[in-house]
Amino acid sequence: METSIFSEIGKDGLRFLREDIHVGPEGITTISGDHISSLLRVNKDSLNLMSKFLGKGASCVVQEAIYVPENINVAIKNINIYDRDKRHQIMNDIRILLKNSIIDENSGYFCEFLVKLYGAYFDQGSVKVIL
Repeated sequence: METSIFSEIGKDGLRFLREDIHVGPEGITTISGDHISSLLRVNKDSLNLMSKFLGKGASCVVQEAIYVPENINVAIKNINIYDRDKRHQIMNDIRILLKNSIIDENSGYFCEFLVKLYGAYFDQGSVKVIL
């Protein structure tokens, strides 16, 4: 297990300690185990991966897939969690997109111009963020 003041990597996933978020094989949960939202409960079985890669950036590779429960095309950011800077970026992305996904439009947090977060899951040393 690798631990820092911000995160902890274990065989069951990645925990963001200050954010109270765990990204595991079955999606995003709070550290207490309560699901943030059933919408954010995504795993590799809910995706049909396409062979097309959409691009590559400084922190990840992006692949096209179909999110089976809604039968829509999504992008999957595949991010290696063993790089400290990338973990920090994952934490920021998930925190901001979670707030935009789970708070209703009247709260003042919702921004229709942000990409929609369908969830994230941990798989073989990577976090897959579904957008």
